[in-house]
Amino acid sequence: MEVPAGVEDGNYLNMQGKGNAGRRGGNYGDLLVIFEEKPHPFYKRKENNIHYTLKIPFTLAALGGKIEVPTFEGSKIIEIPAGTQHGEIIVLKNFGIPNLYDKSRGNFIVNIEIIVPKKLNAKEKELLKQLAESDHFTSISNENNKSTTENKKDKKSKDIFEKVKDAFQ
Repeated sequence: MEVPAGVEDGNYLNMQGKGNAGRRGGNYGDLLVIFEEKPHPFYKRKENNIHYTLKIPFTLAALGGKIEVPTFEGSKIIEIPAGTQHGEIIVLKNFGIPNLYDKSRGNFIVNIEIIVPKKLNAKEKELLKQLAESDHFTSISNENNKSTTENKKDKKSKDIFEKVKDAFQ
């Protein structure tokens, strides 16, 4: 039996003449094969797209770089852009499941999860504290949920859209 590429849970294949013998010497019946997909430990199928969660260290997310991703076509090196945020996606076009009815393919969708270390040594803590004090790193203040940099902004530096937005708040 040849299983066509792209079958999914609930699809079936009718194999004519491969079923039980007919009554009183009649023809063999048909065998109906119903496909059932088992969940994969780290790939998730949504239609013809494959979703894969890639856990990366926050340093790679901040600085950017290259990392290897396991696809159905073998390992593929992808580029993580500098400043990548938790929850962003990277799409590898045509690396998903083949369509059962035509020659198109789904996409391989990489969902980014950023790992924050739970334990830091003294040197790492000090380096992160220095980064937290720099202009490009902001902390959320309790008041109005605005970052400290936004609170320090001079009203003259606001563009027209920010002024209109402030007028309606």
